[in-house]
Amino acid sequence: MFGAFVNKFGKVYERDDLLQRYAVFKENLQRIKEHNQRSDVTHKLAINTFGDLTLEEMQKRFSGFRPVSPTLHRKAAQSAAAARGALRADGDASDASSKAAHKYPDVDWSSLYPSVKDQGMCGSCW
Repeated sequence: MFGAFVNKFGKVYERDDLLQRYAVFKENLQRIKEHNQRSDVTHKLAINTFGDLTLEEMQKRFSGFRPVSPTLHRKAAQSAAAARGALRADGDASDASSKAAHKYPDVDWSSLYPSVKDQGMCGSCW
């Protein structure tokens, strides 16, 4: 499985790093399997390009403050406020798909949503 991961995501390791990356991959794969076997979760996990990184490495690489221009920040805040106002216009903040999901709990709604995409390093996950 690790070999398929390396090939699929084009991973290249130094000889000394290979065993460490493999160990991290195995730990992450085990964590994913345990999560996916739980009956109390509403989503499934899968291996992606980050499967050979520890949580600490992920946090170091992908979290933290990325400054945004004041103009861009103001526009984003205005858009968010407008969206909140539109949701509250009818006095109900829940959307139609959420209402339908509660009304028809046995329906598999996953086909209505696209798969998760890699957004890259855009920094917009604020």
